[in-house]
Amino acid sequence: MSGFISALAGSRFFYPGFLWLLILLTFWSVAGFEYLSFDEDQVILKNPLITAPLGFEGLVDIFTSLATNQYSPLSVLSFWVEYNLFGFNSSISHLINLLLHLICATVVYLLAAEIIGQKSVAWLVAAGWALHPIQVETVAWVLERRNLLHGLFYFASMFAYIRFRRTGRRRDMWLAVAAMLFSGLAKTLAFMQPLSWLMLDLLDKRPVSRELLKEKLPALLLALVLFLTTFLAAQQEFQPTDKSSLNFRAAAGSVVFYSEKTFLPTGLSATYELNRLNPGTEGIGLAAVFLFLLLFAVAGWCSRVAAAGILFFLVHLAPMSGLVRVGYNFYAALHFMYVPLLGLIAAAVALVAQAGRRIGMAAVIQYAGFLLVFLLAILSFQHSQIWKNTGTLFEHSLQLDPVNRFARNQLAVFYETAGRNDEASGHFKKLIDEYPDFFGGYYGLARIYAVQGQTDKALEMFTQAVRLNDGRGGILNDYGRLLLRLRRYREAEEAFLKSLELEPGRTALLLRAEARRSRGNYPGAIADLTMLVYNQPGNLSYRLARIETLFEAGNWPAVFLDLHLLLLSVASLSPCPEDDFAFIAEHFAGRWHLLLPYSSVFTFVFG
Repeated sequence: MSGFISALAGSRFFYPGFLWLLILLTFWSVAGFEYLSFDEDQVILKNPLITAPLGFEGLVDIFTSLATNQYSPLSVLSFWVEYNLFGFNSSISHLINLLLHLICATVVYLLAAEIIGQKSVAWLVAAGWALHPIQVETVAWVLERRNLLHGLFYFASMFAYIRFRRTGRRRDMWLAVAAMLFSGLAKTLAFMQPLSWLMLDLLDKRPVSRELLKEKLPALLLALVLFLTTFLAAQQEFQPTDKSSLNFRAAAGSVVFYSEKTFLPTGLSATYELNRLNPGTEGIGLAAVFLFLLLFAVAGWCSRVAAAGILFFLVHLAPMSGLVRVGYNFYAALHFMYVPLLGLIAAAVALVAQAGRRIGMAAVIQYAGFLLVFLLAILSFQHSQIWKNTGTLFEHSLQLDPVNRFARNQLAVFYETAGRNDEASGHFKKLIDEYPDFFGGYYGLARIYAVQGQTDKALEMFTQAVRLNDGRGGILNDYGRLLLRLRRYREAEEAFLKSLELEPGRTALLLRAEARRSRGNYPGAIADLTMLVYNQPGNLSYRLARIETLFEAGNWPAVFLDLHLLLLSVASLSPCPEDDFAFIAEHFAGRWHLLLPYSSVFTFVFG
C-alpha cells in the first residue's frame, strides 16, 4: 500500500490533480452566485460593447474603446463571446472564472517547480496562493475576470522566460513576450513584467549587463506602450493631492494592511473605504516599510527565493497601494493582491522549508504545511458565501464596519431595486444621519418618495441631493423627470442643461428635448433630437421622436421628408425590416391625438 502511495505521489499529475481537486471543492459553490450590483451591472450587463452582435465591427470597438479607467479588451472580448453564445448567465460566468483560476494555479505550480525544484514545496506555494481567502474576491466577482486573465498570462510569461533562460531558445523568449502582451490586454499593469524577469535573473545570479537588457528590448518597448495606455485610460480618474507625502504614507499603510491580511486572513471585506482609514496608521505604515526592508535583508541572507518573493510583493503592490489614487477612494481592495500574493506566499514557504531542513524536521514542517492549506481552503469556502448576491455582500461589509458609507449606500440601492422600499428608506435615512454632507442618502429618499407620489418630500430631498452633488448628471436627470411630471418644464430644462454640463450624454439630451417640446420650444427640441439622430442614425426611437416633434411644430415638409427617409432606410438597410415596421406602427398607434399642431404650446400656456 505504501508503495502504491509513493508511486502515486511520484506521478507528474499527482500534485496538479490534488491542487485541482482542492480548488474545485473550495470554489464550486460560486456557480450558484448571482451577478452583483457592484460595477457588474454597469460594466458587464449594460455594456453595449458586450451586447453587440458578433462581427468585425464589434471586435474593433472592443479593442479601441477607453470607456472606463481600465483598458481591458481581452476581458471584454471574453464577455462578448460568452454573451453571444449563452446570453447573460451568472452560473456560466462564474464557472469560467473558476476555470481560469484553476489554469492559473496550474501555471503557478509549474513556475514554482521551476524556481524551487522540489515538487512538494512548489505545491505548497501554488496551493497557498490559489486557496488563500484573499483570492476569493477575484474568483467570485465576475467583473474580475480581467484580473484572472492578467494573472494567467503574467505567470505564463514568467514561466516562458525561465524556460528561455534554461534552454536559450528564442522561441521561448517570444512566447514570454506574447504572454506579456495578452496579460497587458487584460490589464495594462503588465508593464511590470520586465521587472519580474529581472528578479528571476537575480535568482540565477545573473549580473546586470547590456546583454541582459538587450534580450529584453521587445518586452521593454511593449512595457512602455502599456504604461502609456494605463496613463491614457486612467487620466480622468486620477485624484491628485497637494500633499504627495500622504500618498507615500497611504502606500506604506497598504503594505502593512495586505501583509496582515495575508498572514491573518480574518474579517475580510469587499469594501475598505478611505474615509474609514485611521490616520494614525499612516505613521505605523512608514515604520513598517523600514521593517520590511530589514526583513528583506534578513531573508536575502537566509534564502534568495524568500528575498525575491518579498521584493516581488513590494514591487507589484506599489501601483495599487494608493501611491496614486484612481477612481473611488478605497484604501484597499483584496483583488489587488491576486498577483503580488505569490511573492509573500513563496517567501514564507521558502523560509519555513529551509528552517525545517536545518533542524531536521522537514517532513513535519511539510505535513504542517498541508494542514495549513486545508485550513485556508475551509476559510476560503466560508468567505466565498458572502459573494452570493449584492445583499449578502454589503450586509457582511456593514457587519464588519457599521459606518461604511459605500456599503450602506449600495445595500440601500439594492433594496430599492428589489422593491423593498421600507428597508431601503431606513438605510438612506441612516446615511443622512451618519454622513449629512453626502448626497447619496438624500438622492435615494428622493427617488423613493417620487415613486410613492410624495412629491413635496421628493422635491425637498432632490434639492439637498443637487446641492451636495459631486458631479453626477444622473441626479439632475431624475430631478428633471420629477419636474416634468409636475409640469414645471422650464425648471426641468435647466436641470437637464446642468446635467449636460456635468456629463454630456444622450439621456439628458433626450430629456431636455422633451422639456423643450412640452413648453412649446420646438426649435430647441428639434435641435436636440437632430443631434441625437446624427450621432445614432440607426436608433428608431430618436428618429420617431423627431418626426413627432416636427409634426407638432407644423413643419409638414420636414415630416414627410423624415418619414420617407425613415421608411426607405428600414426597407433597404435594416436586417429585420418586418420587426422595424412593426415597431414604427406600434409607436404611432394611439398617439395621433397627442400630435395635434402646437398642442404643447396650448397646454403650456392655458393648462
